[in-house]
Amino acid sequence: GGYIIAKHTLNESLIPFNIDISDSKRKLGLEDEIPVYYSDMVSTPVLSGVIKPIVIVPDNAADDMQLQVAIYHELVHYKRYDVFFKFMLFAVTSIYWFNPVIWLMNSVALEDIELSCDESIFKKMNSEGKNLYGKSILHFAANKRCSLLFATSFNDSKKTIATRIKNIFDENRKKRGAFALAMVVAIIMFSGLL
Repeated sequence: GGYIIAKHTLNESLIPFNIDISDSKRKLGLEDEIPVYYSDMVSTPVLSGVIKPIVIVPDNAADDMQLQVAIYHELVHYKRYDVFFKFMLFAVTSIYWFNPVIWLMNSVALEDIELSCDESIFKKMNSEGKNLYGKSILHFAANKRCSLLFATSFNDSKKTIATRIKNIFDENRKKRGAFALAMVVAIIMFSGLL
């Protein structure tokens, strides 16, 4: 009920935003029409809606480059169906609300959705692009006003933002990931042998 009321209030505040996102859509191979609106109820670009997703940007948006980076981030969420995954996480958490492990899974999964989206974007960037991406995250994280239930947003908790910024510039990330994967495989094989 709270989501329906918040969504209705947000929809009342939407004003069509004329911004060219065709280059971002072309880079991602998207052909769908994705409307962009602005609203005074959000402080960061968000992708909202499970059935007909829309991008909503704040009415006092950053400079054009930071805004384009943030919109590109939301379009990656669109391409990966992350709003649907967030809906599924909410459904599972609602059904098994009594299980603390489900709440932990939900928290980790939501963080992983953002980190995975970030990585798919910045792995193709040079240091200047990574710098702009990091500044965009920090800019939109500075003024958090509205959080929607079935939406992805460019900002998150302080811990997640710190992790996202660290991951952008961490060159050793893949080495640690490979080591962790090797350890997990070794533990599974050892357990199987026992």
